[in-house]
Amino acid sequence: IPLAYLSMITRVVWQLPSKIQEGNSEFLHRFCFLFSRFHLDYYWYVLVFIFRNVLVALVPILPGSVLQWSILTALMIASSFACLYMMPWRTLEANILDIFFTTCLIMLLIVGGPFVEDAQAQQSGIFGVLLLCLICLGGIGIFGFVMYERFLRRGKPFQFFLCHHKAGAGNLARLLKMHLLENLRVHRKVFVDSDDLSDLNELFSYVR
Repeated sequence: IPLAYLSMITRVVWQLPSKIQEGNSEFLHRFCFLFSRFHLDYYWYVLVFIFRNVLVALVPILPGSVLQWSILTALMIASSFACLYMMPWRTLEANILDIFFTTCLIMLLIVGGPFVEDAQAQQSGIFGVLLLCLICLGGIGIFGFVMYERFLRRGKPFQFFLCHHKAGAGNLARLLKMHLLENLRVHRKVFVDSDDLSDLNELFSYVR
């Protein structure tokens, strides 16, 4: 186990917020390969990614093929649901690929699990059926959520998008937002970057 590497990565992730506040550009440039693939809010997901791979590599040392299969399947399901819930990768395509290939691996494990030659083959078959039912229910729930977001949810969250010069019109944009929110014909939120923009990756979706 590369304990030195894992401890170093953990220390770097722990120090990142303080280094950003200090403006330590050398630190950020040196370790940008760890964080540049993920959203800023999920910079720590690199630890989840690395430790998941380490645990997968350690599965073969466990006693009994059924135990190995069960632990590996549980790890993949947890990883898939975590990625689906947080969408930590910086691009949508990377999130979709991660979920897709992890789901394919889960299905392969579930289909192949009952054929494992072990004294507890019956238990592995029952466990595989339960996992398959869980995945089907989760898929139905995700499909319903996507359909709701795509077709049933009405309107956009913002009725107005205020764009302003940072130094010369910040106060004017704030005053305009206050007046718009007092207007009875304004039923949704008014976008101002200082209030509503927490991630630059979401800016174009707001504009669209």
